Amino acid sequence: MSGHLISFTKMSAGGNDFIVIDNVSAPEGEGIRPDAETIRRLCARALSVGADGVILIEPAAEAHVKMVYFNSDGGRAALCGNGVRCVARMAALRRFAPSDGMRIETDAGTLDAAVEGDRPWFRLPLGVPDARPRTLQLEGTLDEVSRTVQAVQVLAGVPHLVIETRDARGMSGKELMALAPRLRSHPDLGPEGANVDFITLIDDHTLDIRCYERGVEAETVSSGSGCIASALAVVLAGRAASPVSCRSRAGTSSTVTLEPQEEGAFNAVLSGDARVIYTAALNAEALSGFDL
Repeated sequence: MSGHLISFTKMSAGGNDFIVIDNVSAPEGEGIRPDAETIRRLCARALSVGADGVILIEPAAEAHVKMVYFNSDGGRAALCGNGVRCVARMAALRRFAPSDGMRIETDAGTLDAAVEGDRPWFRLPLGVPDARPRTLQLEGTLDEVSRTVQAVQVLAGVPHLVIETRDARGMSGKELMALAPRLRSHPDLGPEGANVDFITLIDDHTLDIRCYERGVEAETVSSGSGCIASALAVVLAGRAASPVSCRSRAGTSSTVTLEPQEEGAFNAVLSGDARVIYTAALNAEALSGFDL
């Protein structure tokens, strides 16, 4: 088949990659809003563009732009921290918003953001942190051993389960996948489950992190909200101090700065890279020729 369907920009932040669609520049009523099946196909690696998710940048009534985010399974998510950084960078590059201060509307609330050089940051109000120690029992099967996992459940826009391990960077993919999917859907976490972050403290201001994300249902190179949740867990436990640099398995780092507010509340500022990889137009073949 021939003919262009969708113009888009491929972006990456911290190692998460996204298909970013600009609906601000589109004539009124002509913005592109792909359905769940289209999103699943576009995000399929080796068969289409491939991505961890799809971001729509929309006009906003009371902010500079609105971010609508979909995971690679086609489901809409309230927040993607690394995705917010990409929106901030794109909004500054296309002059939708001033780089030294902008407001981005998300399903998790309207966020302050800015771009310093090519390094965006945004501020996420956390309120009084919801960080709860959890002891989760994983029942064994013929192929899996029973074990007890100590974790901290943290809400950072979306729910996360933070687990300290001896060597997060050195974990094999097999070891991670033997634990993460079972924890992500653990019945004690409720029907929505949680993202799962394995971390190792390197020093008072540095940790290594590995992330398994809902909606992607796989390990991703990074998670912005996972970095916020992990930094919050170790700082509240008195085991690290803000700012905390979160190092992904790809070597990229995102920095979390926790700003104390009144009555025990916090803001989290997440900063890091947001790269423009390329801008292109999809052909119909990007959506055809395979089943999901």
